[in-house]
Amino acid sequence: MLNKRLKELRIQRSLTQKEIANIFNMSNARYNQYETGKRTPDYETLNTFADYYNVSVDYLLGRTRLSNYEYVYEPRFLELLKELQNRSVLQNLLLAACEASDDEILKIHEYIEFILYQNAKKS
Repeated sequence: MLNKRLKELRIQRSLTQKEIANIFNMSNARYNQYETGKRTPDYETLNTFADYYNVSVDYLLGRTRLSNYEYVYEPRFLELLKELQNRSVLQNLLLAACEASDDEILKIHEYIEFILYQNAKKS
């Protein structure tokens, strides 16, 4: 995943591999090996890439789809995070939703709303 993210970020900035290699003070061949997955950067180089592109190392490694951690936390969101820590079923639902398409997520949301509506009618 790292090689794909590096290439994607470089292309977004309309830079060539040679230009990026110069920015990072490395040979073009070395940088090319990172983008083709033939070489893995050390921690220092990985952090340098993340800093330059203003993304997290987790994003570069493919551990998250969010490129950085600049969030605005609303009080309700923080409450939800605390709730999430205590409910493994909710964690699994969220993890599954991360892999779903927008249409699938909309269907899941509609189904949850339907179940809540049915439960409210019973009460």
